[in-house]
Amino acid sequence: VVVDTALAHGVKVHLCVTLFSGHATFFNNPGARQTLIGNLIRLVAQRGIQGINLDFEAVPSSQQQGLTSFILEIAGALHTNLPGTELSIAAPAVNWSNTFDLPAIAPSLDLIMIMAYDFYWSGSDLAGPVSGYWPLTSSFNYAVNHSLSYYQSQGIAPEKLLLGLPYYGREWSVSANT
Repeated sequence: VVVDTALAHGVKVHLCVTLFSGHATFFNNPGARQTLIGNLIRLVAQRGIQGINLDFEAVPSSQQQGLTSFILEIAGALHTNLPGTELSIAAPAVNWSNTFDLPAIAPSLDLIMIMAYDFYWSGSDLAGPVSGYWPLTSSFNYAVNHSLSYYQSQGIAPEKLLLGLPYYGREWSVSANT
């Protein structure tokens, strides 16, 4: 019902596909990759939706090539079979170890959604904003502006970037004003 209502009101709908563990098992199985791609293309076509979002998180740097290959495979299949559909990824605020090979995958992606939140999280050693624009300290130089600058420095056009910001905050128990 939600998908039908969104489509009836001209809202784009993207099917979100998640993979948070078992990366090597998936990336090293060509049959599993092709089955998933085929199933996703069928679902997008059946529902008349506009695209797919890949939310692959905690991918180890050892799986960079598998991640890159899969993104290129699904982009090629999606754009060939359903021209005009969009492929997007949920990209980390910080591309630790360059696991996401942006120069290789960006030309095949329609949108890159930067998950610009949890710079400071419930397990952080320091209290800070979940999604601050500027870093609070020089020892932890990560914030929204750093993420945006990084992605643009990798050649990502501004019109391909989506900035994911939270609708939540954190309440911090602190022992001093520092």
